[in-house]
Amino acid sequence: MSKHNDIPKSAVYLFVQQLYRNEGTAFPHSWRTLNPALRATLSLAITTGFRFAPNDFATIYNDFDGDYWFGELRENLYAEACTSGNLSACKSFENWINRRPYMWKGKRLFVGALLDFGSVRGATVTSFSSDDKTITACTHKPYESGKPSRIDKRVTITREELKTGELSNKEVRKALQAVRSLTKALRIAGVYGITTQDVESWNPGQKLFARRWVEKHEKNYNEPHLSFFPKSYY
Repeated sequence: MSKHNDIPKSAVYLFVQQLYRNEGTAFPHSWRTLNPALRATLSLAITTGFRFAPNDFATIYNDFDGDYWFGELRENLYAEACTSGNLSACKSFENWINRRPYMWKGKRLFVGALLDFGSVRGATVTSFSSDDKTITACTHKPYESGKPSRIDKRVTITREELKTGELSNKEVRKALQAVRSLTKALRIAGVYGITTQDVESWNPGQKLFARRWVEKHEKNYNEPHLSFFPKSYY
C-alpha cells in the first residue's frame, strides 16, 4: 500500500479500494475475477465523471497491483478520459506517465483519435514516442472483405509541427470570427445584401474601410446608410 497514508484519498481511489478489499469475501478470491473488475471500475470512474486527483493514476497503479491489470492497453484508459471529457483524469494519467498532452484543434490526441494534418487525411493516431517528442499516425487502404486492415501511409509528427499547425488553425478561426462580426455589424448598421462570403473575399483595406464606416454610422440609424458604403466594396 501507499506510504503516504496521511494524504486524504480521492473518491476514485476509495472506489477502486473498495473492490480491491472486498472481492472474494463471498466466495474464493480469483485474480481472473479481480483484474478485469479493477479495470472496469477505473474505467467507470473515468466515464461517469469522477474527479481525479493529480496522483490518482500513480497511486492506484502502485497500491493495487496495477502492473497486472493496466497492461499494454493502458492507453485505452487515456482515450476514455479524452473522449468522455474528463479533464481531471487526462491530467492524472499524463502526470503518471510524465507526458505532456498533444493538442490538435483544441483537443487532446489519444491512440485511436482521427487526425487530418497537412496532406494526410483520415489518419489514426497509433502511438506516442517514449521520448515525448512525436506521435505516429497511419492511414489505411480501403477495406477488403476477408482481409485484415492494411496500412497505406505511416507518418511521424513532431510536437512542434502540431504546435505550429495549431497556431495556424487558431488564426484561421480568429479571422473567420472577425469576418462574421463585421458582417453582422454591417447588417445592424443598415447595409443589407452582403454575405459572410462577400466580406471574407475583401482585402485588408476594404475590411478596414468597412469597420471604420460601421463605427461612424452605426448610431445614425435614420441615414440612408447604403449610400455611405461604396458599391465597389461589395
